[in-house]
Amino acid sequence: MRRDVGEACRNAFTDGATIGLLEPLARSGAPPTDEAMEAMETKARALRRLEQAGRQLVGGPTHDAVLRRIVDGFGMMRAAPGANPADLASLTEILAGPEAALRLLDAA
Repeated sequence: MRRDVGEACRNAFTDGATIGLLEPLARSGAPPTDEAMEAMETKARALRRLEQAGRQLVGGPTHDAVLRRIVDGFGMMRAAPGANPADLASLTEILAGPEAALRLLDAA
C-alpha cells in the first residue's frame, strides 16, 4: 500500500507539473502575467509538498528522474520567444532548489 500511495504521489506530481506548469508556459507566446505567475508558483509549492511526501514513501530515484524531466522542460523553454528566464528560474527553485535554478540561469 505504501508503494501504491508513493506512486500515486509521483503520478499526481508529474501530471500536475506537466498540465499546470509546462503546458501553459509552452503554449503561451508571451510571458505569463503577474497573476498567472503567482498562480503557477502556488501550484509549484503544492507540487513540491506532494513530491516530498511521495519521496518519503518510496524513496528518491524515480522522483529524481521525474523532477529532472520537469526542470529540463523549463530549460528547453529558455530560448522560446517571450520566455522569461526569471520566471522559469523561480519555478525551478521552488521545485528543485536554488542550485538547479542557478544552473538554469547560467545556461541561458
